[in-house]
Amino acid sequence: MVALKPEELPEFLLRLDDYQGHRLTYLGMRFVIYTFARTRNLREADWKEFYLL
Repeated sequence: MVALKPEELPEFLLRLDDYQGHRLTYLGMRFVIYTFARTRNLREADWKEFYLL
């Protein structure tokens, strides 16, 4: 499994901001980064699992 090293994170975030692909992919990556959720949990999540204010 490939993981980012802490020193690689700033460049990754800059490149992610320039990402031109699907918006949901971009948002999913940001969500995973901010919440440390597992990607499978994110993909299989149901809306009732989110507590939106």
